[in-house]
Amino acid sequence: MINQTEEAEFPKGFNGSLQDGFIADMNYALPQFVEIFEKSLHKMLNEVERIDPSFLNRNSKPNRMNENIKGFLSKIFPDKIKENGSKRFYFLEKDGYILLFKKLNRDYLPSNIKTKSSKSILNQSALDLPELPIIFVGYTPNSSWEKIDRISAVYISGNEVVWKVDLRRYENEGRNFELFGVKKDVQEFPSLLVKPKNQGKTSEQK
Repeated sequence: MINQTEEAEFPKGFNGSLQDGFIADMNYALPQFVEIFEKSLHKMLNEVERIDPSFLNRNSKPNRMNENIKGFLSKIFPDKIKENGSKRFYFLEKDGYILLFKKLNRDYLPSNIKTKSSKSILNQSALDLPELPIIFVGYTPNSSWEKIDRISAVYISGNEVVWKVDLRRYENEGRNFELFGVKKDVQEFPSLLVKPKNQGKTSEQK
């Protein structure tokens, strides 16, 4: 059940809703997140094609996908990718948000193994992360893993989806660059990356 009226803690200095604040503050990165997911999928598919199927299991594709996403994020946003004590990586937008990058199911919930830590995160009460709103930035693949059906930002509290944003709406918005510029069969990350010039909050973003 989606509760659109549930109140959420706002980032410091923002006077609107958490959803609007997230879109305004993270607008500089949203198109790049979309490209990172697409590139990670292509890289993962090329990698598993080279592995004998007898060495693969049901977690091989999501695990490789997660590693690729982390790698690309670390290349582009090296100062924002952090790890907690249990080696969970996250994107820290200072004084704003914690972003967790996950595979999402059809109900927009993260495909996690149920642990005490994962349950606390779904309740916005993780003890091993900074005290900021936790937002999931995730992808939902089709059943064959040939393509990504959805790329979304989702705020969850009390194990329920409070709001969700379709990030494909921001793909290439106001931008004329190709982040990767690579074909599907190219494995290595290109040496030239386009990085955002201004990652701070501006009045134009709000």
